[in-house]
Amino acid sequence: MSERKYTRTVEELSSLSGISQNLIRSRLRDGVYKGQRLGKTWMIPENEFNNILGIDKQSNDFTKEMRMRELESRNKELEMKLNTLNTLLTSSMSILQT
Repeated sequence: MSERKYTRTVEELSSLSGISQNLIRSRLRDGVYKGQRLGKTWMIPENEFNNILGIDKQSNDFTKEMRMRELESRNKELEMKLNTLNTLLTSSMSILQT
């Protein structure tokens, strides 16, 4: 029986999946996700990490899939920043008109 390699963190999974870090930690504690706690840090095996993200590592398109996940995550982040900026501009315009 080979030993599993724990190489991914909650932060990485959260960044790529859009799932909150608190929810990931809760699912790890409840055994929904497989992982090992090392001190205060949860480590997630590579195969579990890929399963959660829905990535087939055996696929020739693995790199493409990972890049798409990264871009989707970045897109969500930019959308949130844009919405925040829009709210700030609307508030500023309202203050200036008074």
